[in-house]
Amino acid sequence: MRRLIIIDGHRPGGIRGPILLSGMGRDAWCGEVGSASEYACAQFDLRATSEDTFEIETVASKPERAGLPALIGTSARHGLRKRLAASGGALGPDGRLLDSLLDDIPVTVSLSRLALLYRDAFHPDGSQADGALTIRAPALNVCAGWRSGSSMRRVVEAGGSSLLQEGVLVDEDEDDAAWPARLQSDGFRRRRRLDVAVDSGGEVSIVATFRDTYADQDGNERIQHEYECRALASAPDGTIVECYAIPRVLPAADCAHAAASASSLVGEPLSQIDRIVRERFLGPSTCTHLNDAFVGLSGASALAQMLERHREE
Repeated sequence: MRRLIIIDGHRPGGIRGPILLSGMGRDAWCGEVGSASEYACAQFDLRATSEDTFEIETVASKPERAGLPALIGTSARHGLRKRLAASGGALGPDGRLLDSLLDDIPVTVSLSRLALLYRDAFHPDGSQADGALTIRAPALNVCAGWRSGSSMRRVVEAGGSSLLQEGVLVDEDEDDAAWPARLQSDGFRRRRRLDVAVDSGGEVSIVATFRDTYADQDGNERIQHEYECRALASAPDGTIVECYAIPRVLPAADCAHAAASASSLVGEPLSQIDRIVRERFLGPSTCTHLNDAFVGLSGASALAQMLERHREE
Protein backbone atom coordinates (compact mmCIF):
# COMPACT_ATOMS: atom_id res chain seq x y z
CA MET A 1 0.00 0.00 0.00
CA ARG A 2 1.15 3.51 -0.70
CA ARG A 3 0.11 6.86 0.75
CA LEU A 4 0.97 10.00 -1.17
CA ILE A 5 0.59 13.49 0.29
CA ILE A 6 1.49 16.54 -1.76
CA ILE A 7 0.94 20.20 -0.85
CA ASP A 8 1.81 22.88 -3.39
CA GLY A 9 1.99 26.58 -2.60
CA HIS A 10 2.40 29.77 -4.57
CA ARG A 11 1.76 33.51 -4.44
CA PRO A 12 -0.15 34.54 -7.59
CA GLY A 13 -0.15 38.19 -6.47
CA GLY A 14 3.63 38.38 -6.19
CA ILE A 15 6.21 37.23 -3.70
CA ARG A 16 4.76 39.44 -0.95
CA GLY A 17 1.16 38.54 -1.79
CA PRO A 18 -1.28 36.11 -0.16
CA ILE A 19 -0.37 32.43 0.01
CA LEU A 20 -2.42 29.79 -1.79
CA LEU A 21 -2.06 26.14 -0.76
CA SER A 22 -3.49 23.18 -2.64
CA GLY A 23 -3.13 19.74 -1.09
CA MET A 24 -3.99 16.24 -2.27
CA GLY A 25 -3.63 12.82 -0.72
CA ARG A 26 -4.21 9.27 -1.90
CA ASP A 27 -4.06 5.80 -0.37
CA ALA A 28 -3.74 3.06 -2.97
CA TRP A 29 -2.74 -0.54 -3.45
CA CYS A 30 0.14 -0.64 -5.92
CA GLY A 31 0.36 -3.73 -8.10
CA GLU A 32 2.65 -4.83 -10.87
CA VAL A 33 3.48 -2.76 -13.97
CA GLY A 34 2.17 0.45 -12.44
CA SER A 35 -1.35 -0.78 -11.66
CA ALA A 36 -3.09 0.74 -8.65
CA SER A 37 -6.43 0.55 -6.82
CA GLU A 38 -7.42 3.67 -4.89
CA TYR A 39 -8.79 3.15 -1.38
CA ALA A 40 -8.96 6.73 -0.10
CA CYS A 41 -8.50 10.26 -1.39
CA ALA A 42 -8.65 13.76 0.09
CA GLN A 43 -7.85 17.33 -0.87
CA PHE A 44 -7.98 20.89 0.43
CA ASP A 45 -7.48 24.47 -0.71
CA LEU A 46 -6.44 27.31 1.59
CA ARG A 47 -5.71 31.01 1.21
CA ALA A 48 -3.74 32.89 3.87
CA THR A 49 -2.19 36.32 4.27
CA SER A 50 1.55 36.77 3.96
CA GLU A 51 4.17 37.21 6.71
CA ASP A 52 4.00 37.44 9.63
CA THR A 53 0.44 36.56 10.58
CA PHE A 54 -0.36 33.90 7.93
CA GLU A 55 -4.04 34.49 8.72
CA ILE A 56 -6.40 32.02 7.05
CA GLU A 57 -8.86 33.80 4.73
CA THR A 58 -10.55 30.81 3.09
CA VAL A 59 -10.34 27.04 3.50
CA ALA A 60 -12.28 24.13 2.01
CA SER A 61 -11.76 20.38 1.86
CA LYS A 62 -13.02 17.20 0.30
CA PRO A 63 -14.35 15.37 2.22
CA GLU A 64 -15.81 18.18 4.28
CA ARG A 65 -14.53 18.35 7.83
CA ALA A 66 -16.09 19.76 10.98
CA GLY A 67 -14.12 22.63 12.47
CA LEU A 68 -12.59 23.99 9.26
CA PRO A 69 -14.81 27.12 9.03
CA ALA A 70 -13.71 28.06 12.57
CA LEU A 71 -10.09 28.25 11.34
CA ILE A 72 -10.81 31.36 9.27
CA GLY A 73 -9.16 34.36 10.91
CA THR A 74 -6.61 32.22 12.77
CA SER A 75 -2.97 31.52 11.91
CA ALA A 76 -2.14 28.82 9.38
CA ARG A 77 1.27 28.43 11.00
CA HIS A 78 0.95 28.86 14.76
CA GLY A 79 -1.39 26.67 16.82
CA LEU A 80 -3.22 25.15 13.85
CA ARG A 81 -2.60 21.55 14.86
CA LYS A 82 -4.00 22.11 18.33
CA ARG A 83 -7.11 23.77 16.91
CA LEU A 84 -7.65 20.87 14.51
CA ALA A 85 -7.20 18.32 17.32
CA ALA A 86 -9.70 20.17 19.51
CA SER A 87 -12.33 20.03 16.76
CA GLY A 88 -12.22 16.22 16.66
CA GLY A 89 -10.83 13.88 14.03
CA ALA A 90 -12.43 13.19 10.67
CA LEU A 91 -14.16 9.84 10.08
CA GLY A 92 -13.54 7.06 7.58
CA PRO A 93 -10.53 6.37 5.33
CA ASP A 94 -10.95 9.63 3.39
CA GLY A 95 -11.33 11.62 6.61
CA ARG A 96 -8.26 10.12 8.27
CA LEU A 97 -6.22 10.81 5.15
CA LEU A 98 -7.50 14.39 5.14
CA ASP A 99 -6.36 14.87 8.74
CA SER A 100 -2.85 13.72 7.77
CA LEU A 101 -2.92 16.19 4.90
CA LEU A 102 -4.08 19.11 7.08
CA ASP A 103 -1.39 18.31 9.66
CA ASP A 104 1.25 19.44 7.15
CA ILE A 105 -0.20 22.92 6.61
CA PRO A 106 1.92 24.77 9.24
CA VAL A 107 5.24 23.49 7.89
CA THR A 108 4.24 24.08 4.27
CA VAL A 109 3.26 27.66 5.09
CA SER A 110 6.70 28.19 6.64
CA LEU A 111 8.27 27.00 3.37
CA SER A 112 6.65 29.98 1.65
CA ARG A 113 9.48 32.15 2.98
CA LEU A 114 12.28 30.16 1.35
CA ALA A 115 12.32 31.75 -2.08
CA LEU A 116 12.21 35.23 -0.56
CA LEU A 117 14.90 34.44 2.00
CA TYR A 118 17.23 32.94 -0.57
CA ARG A 119 16.86 35.89 -2.90
CA ASP A 120 18.19 38.13 -0.16
CA ALA A 121 20.93 35.72 0.90
CA PHE A 122 22.31 34.58 -2.44
CA HIS A 123 21.78 37.22 -5.13
CA PRO A 124 24.65 39.73 -5.22
CA ASP A 125 22.38 42.58 -6.34
CA GLY A 126 20.17 41.98 -3.30
CA SER A 127 17.12 41.83 -5.56
CA GLN A 128 13.79 41.32 -3.80
CA ALA A 129 10.27 42.18 -4.77
CA ASP A 130 9.28 44.44 -1.90
CA GLY A 131 12.07 45.19 0.53
CA ALA A 132 14.00 43.11 3.00
CA LEU A 133 12.58 40.23 5.00
CA THR A 134 13.50 40.05 8.66
CA ILE A 135 15.15 36.69 9.40
CA ARG A 136 14.31 35.52 12.90
CA ALA A 137 16.37 32.69 14.31
CA PRO A 138 14.35 29.93 16.03
CA ALA A 139 14.56 29.55 19.79
CA LEU A 140 17.83 28.19 21.18
CA ASN A 141 17.94 24.37 21.31
CA VAL A 142 14.57 23.97 19.61
CA CYS A 143 16.19 21.31 17.38
CA ALA A 144 19.55 19.84 16.37
CA GLY A 145 20.15 22.49 13.73
CA TRP A 146 19.57 25.33 16.19
CA ARG A 147 21.28 23.85 19.23
CA SER A 148 23.79 25.90 21.17
CA GLY A 149 27.06 26.09 19.21
CA SER A 150 25.60 24.83 15.93
CA SER A 151 26.89 26.25 12.65
CA MET A 152 23.63 28.09 11.91
CA ARG A 153 23.47 29.49 15.44
CA ARG A 154 27.08 30.76 15.25
CA VAL A 155 26.52 32.45 11.89
CA VAL A 156 23.36 34.20 13.08
CA GLU A 157 24.99 35.31 16.33
CA ALA A 158 27.77 36.86 14.22
CA GLY A 159 25.19 38.83 12.27
CA GLY A 160 25.00 36.63 9.18
CA SER A 161 22.22 34.69 7.48
CA SER A 162 21.28 31.22 8.67
CA LEU A 163 20.85 30.15 5.06
CA LEU A 164 24.12 28.32 4.56
CA GLN A 165 23.31 26.83 1.15
CA GLU A 166 20.77 27.29 -1.62
CA GLY A 167 19.44 23.76 -1.56
CA VAL A 168 20.19 20.80 -3.82
CA LEU A 169 18.75 20.94 -7.32
CA VAL A 170 16.09 18.33 -8.07
CA ASP A 171 17.44 15.88 -10.61
CA GLU A 172 15.87 16.75 -13.96
CA ASP A 173 16.12 13.09 -14.94
CA GLU A 174 14.34 11.89 -11.83
CA ASP A 175 11.58 9.60 -13.03
CA ASP A 176 8.92 9.06 -10.39
CA ALA A 177 5.28 9.19 -11.41
CA ALA A 178 4.36 9.70 -7.75
CA TRP A 179 5.63 13.28 -7.86
CA PRO A 180 3.88 16.05 -9.82
CA ALA A 181 5.34 18.45 -12.36
CA ARG A 182 8.10 20.89 -11.48
CA LEU A 183 7.28 24.00 -9.50
CA GLN A 184 7.02 27.43 -11.04
CA SER A 185 9.35 30.23 -9.91
CA ASP A 186 8.93 31.11 -6.19
CA GLY A 187 6.62 28.14 -5.58
CA PHE A 188 7.09 25.71 -2.71
CA ARG A 189 6.07 22.15 -1.93
CA ARG A 190 5.94 19.47 0.74
CA ARG A 191 5.53 15.91 -0.43
CA ARG A 192 5.45 12.61 1.42
CA ARG A 193 5.30 8.97 0.49
CA LEU A 194 4.52 6.11 2.86
CA ASP A 195 4.97 2.54 1.58
CA VAL A 196 3.69 -0.38 3.66
CA ALA A 197 4.10 -4.12 3.07
CA VAL A 198 2.98 -7.04 5.24
CA ASP A 199 4.75 -10.41 5.08
CA SER A 200 3.19 -13.85 5.57
CA GLY A 201 3.84 -13.68 9.30
CA GLY A 202 2.11 -10.33 9.68
CA GLU A 203 5.26 -8.23 10.18
CA VAL A 204 4.77 -4.73 8.79
CA SER A 205 7.58 -3.15 6.75
CA ILE A 206 7.44 0.64 6.43
CA VAL A 207 9.37 3.11 4.27
CA ALA A 208 8.50 6.79 4.74
CA THR A 209 10.07 9.59 2.71
CA PHE A 210 9.49 13.32 2.62
CA ARG A 211 10.92 16.23 0.68
CA ASP A 212 10.50 19.99 1.07
CA THR A 213 11.36 22.09 -1.99
CA TYR A 214 11.10 25.60 -3.37
CA ALA A 215 11.66 27.07 -6.82
CA ASP A 216 14.24 29.82 -7.27
CA GLN A 217 13.91 32.86 -9.53
CA ASP A 218 15.02 30.82 -12.55
CA GLY A 219 12.40 28.13 -11.90
CA ASN A 220 14.92 25.58 -10.60
CA GLU A 221 13.37 23.36 -7.94
CA ARG A 222 15.71 23.03 -4.95
CA ILE A 223 15.51 20.58 -2.05
CA GLN A 224 15.68 22.07 1.45
CA HIS A 225 14.80 19.04 3.59
CA GLU A 226 14.74 15.36 2.65
CA TYR A 227 14.67 12.32 4.92
CA GLU A 228 13.95 8.63 4.58
CA CYS A 229 12.67 6.64 7.56
CA ARG A 230 12.49 2.83 7.68
CA ALA A 231 10.73 0.76 10.31
CA LEU A 232 9.52 -2.76 11.09
CA ALA A 233 6.49 -3.44 13.29
CA SER A 234 5.58 -6.81 14.76
CA ALA A 235 2.27 -8.65 14.52
CA PRO A 236 -0.34 -8.49 15.91
CA ASP A 237 0.12 -5.47 18.19
CA GLY A 238 2.07 -3.24 15.80
CA THR A 239 5.01 -2.67 18.13
CA ILE A 240 7.99 -1.08 16.39
CA VAL A 241 10.94 -3.45 16.54
CA GLU A 242 13.31 -1.51 14.29
CA CYS A 243 13.45 2.13 13.22
CA TYR A 244 16.12 4.31 11.67
CA ALA A 245 16.29 7.57 9.71
CA ILE A 246 18.50 8.38 6.73
CA PRO A 247 19.31 12.07 6.14
CA ARG A 248 19.27 12.98 2.44
CA VAL A 249 19.33 16.78 2.18
CA LEU A 250 19.39 19.18 5.15
CA PRO A 251 20.12 22.90 5.66
CA ALA A 252 23.26 22.25 7.75
CA ALA A 253 25.44 19.36 8.92
CA ASP A 254 24.26 19.72 12.52
CA CYS A 255 20.70 18.84 11.48
CA ALA A 256 21.72 15.24 10.73
CA HIS A 257 22.38 14.55 14.43
CA ALA A 258 18.62 14.25 14.88
CA ALA A 259 18.55 11.02 12.86
CA ALA A 260 19.60 9.11 15.99
CA SER A 261 16.26 9.99 17.62
CA ALA A 262 14.58 7.32 15.45
CA SER A 263 15.83 4.57 17.77
CA SER A 264 13.68 6.01 20.58
CA LEU A 265 10.59 4.71 18.76
CA VAL A 266 11.66 1.07 19.13
CA GLY A 267 9.31 -0.70 21.52
CA GLU A 268 6.47 1.75 20.95
CA PRO A 269 3.14 0.84 19.28
CA LEU A 270 2.35 2.39 15.91
CA SER A 271 -1.03 3.48 17.24
CA GLN A 272 0.64 5.81 19.77
CA ILE A 273 3.41 7.29 17.63
CA ASP A 274 1.56 10.56 16.99
CA ARG A 275 1.13 11.28 20.71
CA ILE A 276 4.61 10.05 21.69
CA VAL A 277 6.44 12.19 19.14
CA ARG A 278 4.49 15.35 19.93
CA GLU A 279 4.99 14.91 23.70
CA ARG A 280 8.55 13.56 23.93
CA PHE A 281 10.52 14.47 20.81
CA LEU A 282 11.59 17.96 21.81
CA GLY A 283 14.88 19.81 22.04
CA PRO A 284 18.34 19.68 20.45
CA SER A 285 18.39 15.91 19.85
CA THR A 286 15.42 16.16 17.47
CA CYS A 287 14.35 17.75 14.19
CA THR A 288 10.89 19.24 13.72
CA HIS A 289 10.76 18.10 10.10
CA LEU A 290 11.91 14.57 10.95
CA ASN A 291 9.31 14.51 13.73
CA ASP A 292 6.66 15.04 11.06
CA ALA A 293 8.02 11.99 9.24
CA PHE A 294 7.79 9.95 12.45
CA VAL A 295 4.18 11.08 13.01
CA GLY A 296 3.45 9.92 9.48
CA LEU A 297 4.47 6.37 10.45
CA SER A 298 1.25 6.10 12.46
CA GLY A 299 -0.65 5.87 9.17
CA ALA A 300 1.00 2.50 8.52
CA SER A 301 -1.55 0.69 10.71
CA ALA A 302 -4.48 1.76 8.54
CA LEU A 303 -2.58 0.99 5.34
CA ALA A 304 -1.66 -2.48 6.62
CA GLN A 305 -5.34 -3.17 7.34
CA MET A 306 -6.30 -1.97 3.85
CA LEU A 307 -3.69 -4.29 2.38
CA GLU A 308 -5.04 -7.28 4.29
CA ARG A 309 -8.58 -6.49 3.08
CA HIS A 310 -7.32 -6.19 -0.50
CA ARG A 311 -5.72 -9.63 -0.27
CA GLU A 312 -9.01 -11.10 0.96
CA GLU A 313 -11.00 -9.67 -1.94
